[in-house]
Amino acid sequence: MKKLLLLIALTLLSGTIGKAQCNTVSFSATPTFTASNQVVNCWTITLTNNVTSSSFASLSATTQILILKISQDSSGGHSFVQPTNADAFPLCTLASSVTTVLFAWDGTNANIVGAPKCSAFVEVGAVTATPMARVISNTSGVGGGDGGAGGNFTIGPIAAVPTLAANQTWTGINQLAAATEVQTTHALDFQRTNNATTGCSNNHIAMDDGAGLCIIATAATTNPLLGIVDSGGATSGSANIAYAGQLNCVFDSSSAITIGHWVGLSATTNGDCADVGTTKPSHPVAIAAASGASGATLLVQVVGGPQ
Repeated sequence: MKKLLLLIALTLLSGTIGKAQCNTVSFSATPTFTASNQVVNCWTITLTNNVTSSSFASLSATTQILILKISQDSSGGHSFVQPTNADAFPLCTLASSVTTVLFAWDGTNANIVGAPKCSAFVEVGAVTATPMARVISNTSGVGGGDGGAGGNFTIGPIAAVPTLAANQTWTGINQLAAATEVQTTHALDFQRTNNATTGCSNNHIAMDDGAGLCIIATAATTNPLLGIVDSGGATSGSANIAYAGQLNCVFDSSSAITIGHWVGLSATTNGDCADVGTTKPSHPVAIAAASGASGATLLVQVVGGPQ
């Protein structure tokens, strides 16, 4: 075991996860990743549709490190079911993104080592003669934000540039000349059963009702918050609550929203987000990833987990 752990550490430190010679596996709804008689095995596959099941084959005592690189095609949104003897992992579904997963093979199961890596590049914003295009670049892990291990997001304004025609390429990023905000969401969620009376609401902040169920957060409460509801908010079923990544939140009418400011629970409107300024609040929910007028629905970067 000590030898295996040392090998994994050396693999990570030497950058093997990025430099490994990977075998390309043709797309199939049920692909098989066949190992060769070597310590490190790496495969890459591009998803052009959903993978409903997958498997490892020919694994032996010699095989110790397994690497999967799963790419989305230009459409994205495809799902992938991991091999039956491998740990489950979150998949990056943005168009042309790549999810890289490192496993340690113990002779029976493939155990994930470290956080899966997601290479994705998303543009959020409109471009005009004096653009405020905003870039969210995630190359160090699925989800993330707030400088944590889950991601390395850069959010900020871009200096003025000459007027660009629609869809003209500028510094390698396809810019949009539309005057409206382009808001792309990509979040990792956990589930909580909805309270049958009050329930939860999509794109609003949720809290626990004291019985383990999801309800809309009461304005100005000091009770712990679950986070922002991504989908499933209702008075039945389960709500999907974001713990990492980006999604939209409905803001209250108290003030305008400034990109980069902390986002907390509204003091006046149940469940609404509010711009709380540059000082981190005691119960932070997110960081504003766009600027807008009060009452707007805007993209935010979740800071991670219940608060």
